[in-house]
Amino acid sequence: TGVQKVVALFAHLPQYEREKCISLPAQHAGQIHPAVATLGLQYAEGAIQGANARCIAMLTAFKAFISDYETPATKTLNRDLEARLRPQIQYLVDCRPVGINMGNAIKWLKARIAKVPPHLDDGAAKAYLCSEIDGYISERIVLASSAIAELGASTIQDGDVVVTFAAAHTVEQICRAALALGRKFKVIVLDARPQWDGRRLWARLVEAGADVSYAGLHALAHVMRRATKVVMGSHACLSNGAVVARAGSALVALSAAGANVPVLVACETYKFAERVMLDSICSNELGDPDDLIQVRRREGERLWRG
Repeated sequence: TGVQKVVALFAHLPQYEREKCISLPAQHAGQIHPAVATLGLQYAEGAIQGANARCIAMLTAFKAFISDYETPATKTLNRDLEARLRPQIQYLVDCRPVGINMGNAIKWLKARIAKVPPHLDDGAAKAYLCSEIDGYISERIVLASSAIAELGASTIQDGDVVVTFAAAHTVEQICRAALALGRKFKVIVLDARPQWDGRRLWARLVEAGADVSYAGLHALAHVMRRATKVVMGSHACLSNGAVVARAGSALVALSAAGANVPVLVACETYKFAERVMLDSICSNELGDPDDLIQVRRREGERLWRG
């Protein structure tokens, strides 16, 4: 079904259509690899959250697709594999718009496919590409996050009050690394609807033995009076130094700037982008409006849609 109400200000952005996302696998039957089809549904349902987690899941699905790929007798692997990969990518985009970091990973993968040595047979070429994907995940994401965690932990001192917003895996790693160093500090997790991701981060840090408090974004001004530094994750870093992050991050950063509290942003280099966005309207992702509106339902219908 089409979008029932389109806001003119956001008409140029991909509109959220939950029914379309669920029906996509049936529409692409026979063209989409089962691993990619499963991942697309997980994207649409929000089962996989976080820039790093989404990118790793995407590359893992592409790895499964490459492993099962067979080159036709009349074609070469370089050209045919890239052509077969395009529908897989488009399917994921239709389920949920890809982030800048995922776009960078896709460009990298296409470049690697184009540079596969021509003398390799299918088995060796596929093994080479799978090894390259494993190396990308390990070096550009996992090891990079560990290095950021080690560096970030060195900035946390005894008595610090660290404020973070929502949930970011890299921020969790920084806090765990600081705890491993024996630092005595306090973490305040700010959170906001509709996803309330900060609750999961709060629970994991409590389990790790950290001194953690939890508050809604409405308590930002009160929390910032006690903060000594703000640490947040990111989805991308643009060429002009601007950071793309979860909605609400700019509010936290501006409040910290007003209180003269330093803001640290954890961002791996594979998230760097050679582009500029002057605001959050020119390019963004629209979510499900039903997540923001709680109304009574009559016979399963959402009354606000009219």
